[in-house]
Amino acid sequence: MLACPPPPSPVAAVRTPARKRPRDEVDSAGRDSGEIRSARSVRFSHIDIRMHGTEIWGGGGVPADDGPPLGLSWSIESERRVELEDFEEERLRSRTPKDAYCVSGCVAPSQRMQMLLRSGSTHRQINSVKKEVAKLNRDRWQASEVIFNDSWLFSTAAVAEWADILAMIGQPDAEAVELGAEDWCEPEDLCQALSQPLQLFALELLSDGLIDWARLSGMLQGVARQLVFLIDCTDADALGMQRIGRFVACVHTAHVAAQVAQTQRCHLSVVLVGYDSAYIGADWSDDEADEFCVAALE
Repeated sequence: MLACPPPPSPVAAVRTPARKRPRDEVDSAGRDSGEIRSARSVRFSHIDIRMHGTEIWGGGGVPADDGPPLGLSWSIESERRVELEDFEEERLRSRTPKDAYCVSGCVAPSQRMQMLLRSGSTHRQINSVKKEVAKLNRDRWQASEVIFNDSWLFSTAAVAEWADILAMIGQPDAEAVELGAEDWCEPEDLCQALSQPLQLFALELLSDGLIDWARLSGMLQGVARQLVFLIDCTDADALGMQRIGRFVACVHTAHVAAQVAQTQRCHLSVVLVGYDSAYIGADWSDDEADEFCVAALE
């Protein structure tokens, strides 16, 4: 008797259709989905540029130089569409490298004022907000005196305005004493320029036709008013720079004397306008030149 094999189980008899992967699916045109995805791409054809106006306090930023704060307003002045290729060429011609933007990208206070005047702001509004910014910067400077580390000697660009310089060093109410290149030509010129701010006769600082630096140093130690000497270094010759260095040394002596006496804080500061070095020396021709660190204002 022949043995018959057992009938197949119901599970084994069922054939599961093969599952198609997405890349094997085809569309009505006979292309699979992989070909469809590879054909997809994003392309840009143009740029829409919207130009906003300017206004005081736009953006809420506080400038470090205490000029009027300038920013974008909500008002739209113009809109235009530019082809992508034209925009890239335009951007390359006008774009400032990020490493240089912190210096060359800044807008000078006088230029910001003109921009605000063209935008409809008045001189009264600008002057009022400049006072507010000066107070904010003064409070900021006093709260972070460690930044300057009791510095009294600074340098700044030749184009800076004296009112903005005073605000940058936290002394907007100080008396500015401007000294140009012509004031360092002859001893009499310097003595005449210093006679009014130091409240003395010009001849008191001369000895045998030369500047009595020791007497000048003593005079500076007795100044009780807030004085900021703004010294224009752009056109000073070698002899002028030598005298400027000696004057800086006299101011330094006044600061040292105030620290030793501990009676009052020295009220003198010096700003070298158009000076591009981190140090300045005072050569007395009898020893090595004294060198003083200059803090750059930016």
